[in-house]
Amino acid sequence: MLENFAGFAAAHWNEKTQSYDAKGSGVTWARGNGGVCLVNALLLTELPEQKQFFPQKAPREQMLDRTRRAIRSLCLSSRVCTDPRAIKPGTWGGPDPRRGGWHWQAALETEHWVVAARLLGVQLDADTQALVRQVATAEADAAMRPIPSARKGDTAADDCCWNAGLLGVCAAIYPDDPRATRWDEWAKRWALNVESRERDRTSNRIIDGKPLGEWLVSVNVFPDLTLENHGFWDLPYQTSFAALSEPIVAHRICNRPIPEAFHAHALEEGEQILKWLVLPDGDLLCPQGIDWAERDVQHSWAFTELGTLLDQPWARAAEARCLELLTRRQAVFGDGSIHALDFGYETDLATVWAFSFLLHKFFGKDTTGPVFDEPLGYKIFPHVATAIHRTSNLVSSVSWFRTRQAIMVAPNNLEALRPRPSFTRYDSISGTGWIQFEGERKRRSFDVEGEPIINRNDDPSQPLTVTFSRALPDKVRQRIAYAALPDGIVVVFSRWEALDEISVAELVDHPFRWVEIERFISKPNARQISPGTWSIDDKLQMQILGAGGSEMIGDGINGCVRRNFPARKGDVLLETTCVYQPLLPGRKAMEAAGDATALKVGKWEIRRRMNGQLLMERSRE
Repeated sequence: MLENFAGFAAAHWNEKTQSYDAKGSGVTWARGNGGVCLVNALLLTELPEQKQFFPQKAPREQMLDRTRRAIRSLCLSSRVCTDPRAIKPGTWGGPDPRRGGWHWQAALETEHWVVAARLLGVQLDADTQALVRQVATAEADAAMRPIPSARKGDTAADDCCWNAGLLGVCAAIYPDDPRATRWDEWAKRWALNVESRERDRTSNRIIDGKPLGEWLVSVNVFPDLTLENHGFWDLPYQTSFAALSEPIVAHRICNRPIPEAFHAHALEEGEQILKWLVLPDGDLLCPQGIDWAERDVQHSWAFTELGTLLDQPWARAAEARCLELLTRRQAVFGDGSIHALDFGYETDLATVWAFSFLLHKFFGKDTTGPVFDEPLGYKIFPHVATAIHRTSNLVSSVSWFRTRQAIMVAPNNLEALRPRPSFTRYDSISGTGWIQFEGERKRRSFDVEGEPIINRNDDPSQPLTVTFSRALPDKVRQRIAYAALPDGIVVVFSRWEALDEISVAELVDHPFRWVEIERFISKPNARQISPGTWSIDDKLQMQILGAGGSEMIGDGINGCVRRNFPARKGDVLLETTCVYQPLLPGRKAMEAAGDATALKVGKWEIRRRMNGQLLMERSRE
């Protein structure tokens, strides 16, 4: 994978700038070049006898020369470079003239190519190594600054791990520098503030010689380690701790002891959060949607760290799923890219792969297959307003978060999904739907009303139910009731009521969207078995009960649709129920019968009260 990607990167070399055209979605030019330099350095170091690289058979000398020149371009264009040959003014890092203060990504823009230079060692000339040291240590000095706390909807965990990364890298690589002791201390402090909780501010747990509470100056995650970023529970940022693989690897390369601060909460987060979200393709279920690329498994190094350094077999199985997905995706295109957004964005993915390789090299354990003892039952994440329910054949989630409310349903039978393991797209309106009014071009966002009613039982043979309401004030209210049954069936009741006189352009309930990636994940075979009942790729069945019609659109199913109608205050616009169940070879789907207020499915009878709360009863037959 890494060598294939390096071949893809070679096509983006810019001789005029003596660097790679590596700016992309969410990735700056300096950050992207650092990722490419890291990958190249890893290949040059791990394959010392190889004379040619990539399918294009690029000479070793060319690859090394371009890496050296890119590193020099990075150094000489930095705002903190003091060399007389430096570009003035610099173009990245250092003080941020637009925002004020220090550039927020400066540490991240620096650390990858510092590790690359360390890997290359004497393959880089002394002048280049001196430039690297001057710029890197100047940025490390600047990273010793006040540590921020999360703001509503926006954690500072990512900022913390980036600054910890550079400081830890410099402390390991330049231990002879008189500032190294301070860098080391600050690296640990930043690292522990990545997942800082209020309760830990008084913790006496000893980490690297001090009580945890003495290290902490911020609060960046909730008590259960969940967090918010970009205004919702944004799963790629949940694995921010994995970025500390960089200083972990740097310490190991330099034969220095690895601070506990770099992985202090990783086991807890893996066991209590990530393990509950793993899907058959290795991706993490994203209950509130995503804002980056589909199925790039950018979190995979979290599994690598947990599976190697921290010896968690389940994480090795999850990583195996990720690697199968990535190698298949890369092979389909044949150019070294996985075709996720753009080249600059993919340099970040390649950085993840590079450190995963190094974690395996230094801390590798026996390989495992993709099967592990998956958790079953439910898990509530109250601080991000989400519940997860897992069975061996279906994983689902319901979210009543203030900015995003969604219901995700994903088949989970590993063997049945092997030909097409990526199934459900993480659409932020999945399962709950939307309403659009006449004359308005944009859909409005809902306000969640009050607290949800959650009925749960520690017995995994009992269902989980979550009931909540959301509204567009003075316009419309939707009452949603979600029930996850222990046999892998999910039932969603929905009732839309007008709060005033309105004209509706479109009302869609129970939408489901599948994953499609051109040339990699094809459109599934979706068909309507009977009115309101759909089979999606013979893996998932949706059955809609109640008024309204269903439709298939280009990327999914709209379970129930009404368009172009008026309504008066108090009118019920739609009242429907959707029954989701996994389809498996040799097993018939359970029969579901009823309406929007009462339903019998299998051995379960479910009734919905006027307030939306569900009454569940299981027959003893």
